[in-house]
Amino acid sequence: SSVRQINALVAGKTLEPRWLSPELARQQVDAGLMVWDFASDEHPDLVMAACGDYPTKETMAAIDIVKTHCPNAKIRCVNVSSLTTVGFGTLRRVADQKFFDKVFTDDKPVIFNFHGYPQTVKSILFNYAVDSTRFDIRGYKEIGSTTTPFDMHVRNETSRYDLAIAAFRQLGRNGVVPFEEAEHLASIYQGKIDENTAYIKANGVDLPEIDAWVWPAARGLDEAKEEAWHGQTN
Repeated sequence: SSVRQINALVAGKTLEPRWLSPELARQQVDAGLMVWDFASDEHPDLVMAACGDYPTKETMAAIDIVKTHCPNAKIRCVNVSSLTTVGFGTLRRVADQKFFDKVFTDDKPVIFNFHGYPQTVKSILFNYAVDSTRFDIRGYKEIGSTTTPFDMHVRNETSRYDLAIAAFRQLGRNGVVPFEEAEHLASIYQGKIDENTAYIKANGVDLPEIDAWVWPAARGLDEAKEEAWHGQTN
């Protein structure tokens, strides 16, 4: 337990994936952020990062979508579990500039999905020598009311479909994917958003495919194992 510190523990109300083994989870708790190798490519064209349980699930689903349509696009998945006023990581182990560049790269675009206000992450970036314009930070914008869980993500542009659209367009701008193809894919997933919105109005819940999604490595598991699925592929 910590001494002379205030600890805030925030927990969700729903069953969520277990992404890491206990050993890897301990490593991330110690560092405060980690590249998730099982969901990453070497020499990435794009970094997709998340902080928070629901944003993490949406980011992982977005990576799955992008890799399904653009298998040659190289994506790095970064997960952040600790933030401080002086940088990413824990108070005992704040990420310095070298580690920051190693994790987020020093020149690739980053789509960062956050469970709080985007300005929080923007303020932390001031601690680093970084071109903040390459960071597309998504988070809570105080938009939404009594609605479905996924629709709250849509209204705040933190849903898997919003993230996939942003990724397709970024890959199109960078020439990784032909621009016309990127825009076509973006339009498909804008249609998915519109389809789910219409379904909510008619049924009061999200489309079944939203809650049914699992990381590719967990597909095909029996029901008991799928309930305890985690994202590792090794």
